[in-house]
Amino acid sequence: KLNEHRALQHMSIRATNTAAARDVQSTLDTIFKMLDSLAVRTGIYTCLFASRGHVYDTAQATWSGTDNVMDFWEDVVQMEADKIT
Repeated sequence: KLNEHRALQHMSIRATNTAAARDVQSTLDTIFKMLDSLAVRTGIYTCLFASRGHVYDTAQATWSGTDNVMDFWEDVVQMEADKIT
């Protein structure tokens, strides 16, 4: 029962928008590091876009790309990643 409670607390909604924004940034930093490691280990390139889910969210939209995958957006789609986010 204690483990269930801890799991629920870990996945629960943050009390403030500031706390949620910190959680977002921390989680995204971890994901970005994992994607960079994946690129090194396997040679696969990824790009990730993260956006707000609500108008009052304080987390900024952001993107990350491994190696030169972001050139795809400029060369093929003819848009910069900053304009997409």
